[in-house]
Amino acid sequence: MFKDPVELHCPCCGDPLRRESERAVRDPEQDFAVLACGCYRYPVVAGVPILWQQSGPADIFDEVVSLIDAGDHSGALTAALARAGSIGGRSSPGLARRLFGRLFGDHAKTSFRFSGDLLEDLRGAKTRTYADYLYQRFANASLLAALPMLAAMSRYLAHHQRGPLTLLDLGCGIGHTSYLLKSLLPEARVIAADYDFGNLLLARRYFGEQIDFLCLNAEVPLPFESDQFSAVFCLDAFHYLRSKRALVKELDRVLQDDAIWLLPHLHNAEGTNPSAGIPLTADGYQRLFDGIPHSLLPEAGLLDSYRANGGADLRPTAPDIRAQADVLTLVASRRIEFLCQQTELDTWLAQRLWPLLDINPVYDVRRAGTELHLNMSWPNPHLEAECQQVKRWLPPSARLAANLIAAGEPPDRLGEPLSELLRQHVVVPLPAGYRRRA
Repeated sequence: MFKDPVELHCPCCGDPLRRESERAVRDPEQDFAVLACGCYRYPVVAGVPILWQQSGPADIFDEVVSLIDAGDHSGALTAALARAGSIGGRSSPGLARRLFGRLFGDHAKTSFRFSGDLLEDLRGAKTRTYADYLYQRFANASLLAALPMLAAMSRYLAHHQRGPLTLLDLGCGIGHTSYLLKSLLPEARVIAADYDFGNLLLARRYFGEQIDFLCLNAEVPLPFESDQFSAVFCLDAFHYLRSKRALVKELDRVLQDDAIWLLPHLHNAEGTNPSAGIPLTADGYQRLFDGIPHSLLPEAGLLDSYRANGGADLRPTAPDIRAQADVLTLVASRRIEFLCQQTELDTWLAQRLWPLLDINPVYDVRRAGTELHLNMSWPNPHLEAECQQVKRWLPPSARLAANLIAAGEPPDRLGEPLSELLRQHVVVPLPAGYRRRA
C-alpha cells in the first residue's frame, strides 16, 4: 500500500483517502481493503488500489467494495478482473473471468497461481495477437526508442537530483518501463499507474516487486498532492486520451517545478499509425506545452542516433521535420540544460543494467560451440508486419560469444561488444525468467 511521502487523494472530491482497516498484511496479493473519502469508498484488490468511481451520479455503490465488505475476496477479484476486461478492450469481461481464473487458481483462498511463464499467462489473459505484441515489446520501435530517453533521464537525475526521487510511470501497461525505471534508478520510488487492473497484476508478478501499482483514470484529476514527482514517463498512451490539455495541467501540478517529462511514441495526426487513437499534430502537441521548455523529436531520428553512436540529440528540431514524422517523442523540463546533445547513453545503460541483460526475445538462439547464433523469428505475420520498420535497427541475425551474457561479467571487462549489442538491441534488459529457453 501507499505510504508517505506519496499520499493518495480522491480524484473527484480531493479528500485524502484513508484506509478503513489497519490490518497488517505481509503479502500484498492477499491485501483486500477499502480506501474512503468524503464521497466514495474505493477498493484495494490484491494490493492494488482501484480509483475508479463505477456508480451513477446519485449513489456511491461499488460492486467490488460490497464484495470486500462481505469478505468475498474471490468475488471481488473476479469482479475487478471482469471490469478490467471491459475497460481494456483487448479481451471481453467473460474472457477475463475465465482465463484469469485459471491463472489465479483457487479463488476461495484468493491463491494467485501464475504459471511462471509470462507468455503463457499473457496468452491466457489477452487475445493471442495482443499477447504476442506485449511479449515482444523489445521488437517494437516504441519501446526501443524509449531506451535512450530513459538512459538520459536516469543519468541526469542520478547526478543532479537532490533529495528523494519519486517517478510516475503513467500508462505503464504490463510493466516493461516501470521495471526499467526501477532498474536504472533503484533508489527511486516508482509509482506505476494504468487503467487496466489485469495489466497491473501481470506487471507486479513479472516486473515490479518493489514498485507501487495504482489503477486510475487519467481523464480525471490525478490522486496525488502537488509537487510530488521528480519525473513522469508516459509511453505510447498520451494519444489515446481525450482530455490531453487537462492532463498536462494536472501533471504540471503533481510534478516538481524542475521535473523531467518524457512522452515517447506520440502518434502524429498528420502521419500514418495503426491503432492511431486520438492524436494531435506536431503543432498541437507543442501548444499543450507552452510555458514549459520542451523538444518534440521524430522517433526514427532518435533511434538512428542511438544506433549510430549511442547518443540522442534532445535539442528542438525544425518544424518541417516534426510535421513529416509519423511518430514523435516529447521531452520537457524547466531544467533547460537537460535539452541538449546526450552522448554515451549506451555506456550508461551497460553500466547500470549489465546484470539484467539478455538476448532480445525476438531472436531464436542456437548454440554452436562457444558461440550463440541468433536469428530473428516472429510469432505471427501480423506482428512482423506491424513491426516491419524495426528491421532498420535490429539485425536479422547475429553471433556472439556464449559467455558474453552467461558469464555475468561487468561491462568494463566485456568492452565494446556489449555496448554495440545494446545499440543494436540484440541484448536488452529483462527480468529473470522473461525469455523462454529452448
